[in-house]
Amino acid sequence: MKKMLVFIVTNLVARSVFAAPAPVEPLKMISSDKGVAVYADTCSNGANSTDGETVREFIKNMEADKNSKLYKIEQKAAQERKAEVYVWVSEPTLAAHVRMGCGESYNKQIAMVNTQEKAYNGHNMRTSYIIVIKDTVEGGVRTLELVDVKPFSLKSDNE
Repeated sequence: MKKMLVFIVTNLVARSVFAAPAPVEPLKMISSDKGVAVYADTCSNGANSTDGETVREFIKNMEADKNSKLYKIEQKAAQERKAEVYVWVSEPTLAAHVRMGCGESYNKQIAMVNTQEKAYNGHNMRTSYIIVIKDTVEGGVRTLELVDVKPFSLKSDNE
């Protein structure tokens, strides 16, 4: 029991020490496909780019904006299925990371735009598009921008 308690306490301390920072100002959308978050630590050694909650908020804001590329591609993905579907964006994945010194990092994150048919008992899910998010941190300022959308299909889907 004592070992388990030590493990739990150690785990909680490690999580609090290594937790991703939260912005000191809420994410501000400066266009339909670009947002800025400000962090207190201007020399985070890359930690400011580990805040996944801000990226999820950025995606939600784009999904709600009818002028954003993401909103439009989600509508297109739904229409392509010719059925009533759920449309969602997967959890973003870090695809490239370059850190320059203590306060600058240049990242690319990718996520999938997925659809799944609603009206029957099967589970027919399909990835339709890949989105690319440019994620730049300079000092305490993090800029997220949707820079590319690529159609996605497996070779076997086209045969």
